[in-house]
Amino acid sequence: MSSTSKQQRKQKKRQQKNIEQRKRTEAIKRQRARQSQYPVVRIDDTYGDPRFIEAVKLAATRTDFDNPELFGDADRAFHKILRADGLGEAARVVRAVSLRLALDQHPAANVLAHTLAMSYGEALFQQIPEDVRKRFLPYNDMRVDFTARDIVLRFSSMNRKSGDGGTIFYSSRRPKISLRDQEWKVAFSRHAIERICARLNPRYLTYAAAGDVHAVLNTCIWYEPVTLFPNHPAFAIWDTCSNPTNLSYQLFVREVLGERNVVPGNGPCYHRVGYCPVVFEDGFAKAKTFLCPGYDTTPEYGLVRKSRMSALDKDLMIHSASSSDLLHIADEGVEAIKWFHENGVLQVKQMRHKVFDE
Repeated sequence: MSSTSKQQRKQKKRQQKNIEQRKRTEAIKRQRARQSQYPVVRIDDTYGDPRFIEAVKLAATRTDFDNPELFGDADRAFHKILRADGLGEAARVVRAVSLRLALDQHPAANVLAHTLAMSYGEALFQQIPEDVRKRFLPYNDMRVDFTARDIVLRFSSMNRKSGDGGTIFYSSRRPKISLRDQEWKVAFSRHAIERICARLNPRYLTYAAAGDVHAVLNTCIWYEPVTLFPNHPAFAIWDTCSNPTNLSYQLFVREVLGERNVVPGNGPCYHRVGYCPVVFEDGFAKAKTFLCPGYDTTPEYGLVRKSRMSALDKDLMIHSASSSDLLHIADEGVEAIKWFHENGVLQVKQMRHKVFDE
C-alpha cells in the first residue's frame, strides 16, 4: 500500500472518530438538557440502614422521569414546574387544577395532589427488586420530600438486637409501657411484624403502604396496656383514622363511630388495630404475635361468646371481624366491628394525648 493510501486511510479513521465523538457529545448535551427539566434527586443518608440506602440509590439511577411506564403526563408536568418555578408554584398549579376538576365533578379532584406527591416514590420502589424490598420493609422506610426545586430522599429505620427468642425489633423513639407493675420498652418479634403488616396493609411493599406500616411500628409512642384471656399481658395498637380520604376514615369514623359523634376539640380519631401478647425479655415487652379484634383470647371474642346470639351467628361474627386486612373488613366485617364498639369494646375513639411522634 502506498504512503498516500495509508495517509488517506488514517485521515478517514480520524474523521469517523471525530464524527462519533461529536455524536456522543451531542447526546450527552441532549441528555443533560432533558434532565435539567426535572428536579435533582438528593440523598439524605443521616438515618437509615446503609444497605437499604444503597438499594434506593441504585433504584434512583434507574428512575427516568421520561419513562411512560413510570410517569404519566401529569407527573412530568408537576416535576417540570417544581424544577423551573419551585414548590410554591407547583402547589398553586395543583390546587388550581384540582379546583377545576372539582367543578367538573371529576373523580380525580380529591386525589390529584396525593397522587402527584406519591408518584416519584411509587416509581422508585418499582425499580427495587421485590426480594430486596421484602428484606428491608417495613423495618426501614424512605420518604420523598419536595424542597424548593429538588427532591430529597430521607430514611428511617427501626432498631434491632439479638435476643434469646430471636431478633428484637424496636422503635428508634424507644416507647415504654407499664405491664405487671413494671415499665418495659416496647418491641416486636419478626412474626408479630409480619402479622401486623397483613392487618394494616398487605400491600406494604409499595411506597405509600410501606410508609404507613413503618409509621405505626417506628413512630408510635403510646400503646394501651391490656390483659388477654385468661391472664396474659399484652398491648393494643391504635392507628389514626382522621383523614377523610383514607379507607380507615370511611370504615371507622363514618360507619363505626358515626361522624356526628366526633366531638370538636377532643383530639384526632384512632381505631383499634389489634392486640400483641408479649413476652418479657431483656427489659423489653416483646410482641410475640399479633391478634386481630375477634381472635381467640381477645376482649371482642369474649364479648361475642357471652352474647345471646346463636352459635352460628357467633361463629360468623368472629370470622368476619377477624379477617386479615382492612379491605376484607370493608367487604364483610364492618358490622362486626361496629357491634363490638357499641357493646362494650371501643374500636374507635378520640385521643388528646400524643400517640405518634412524627
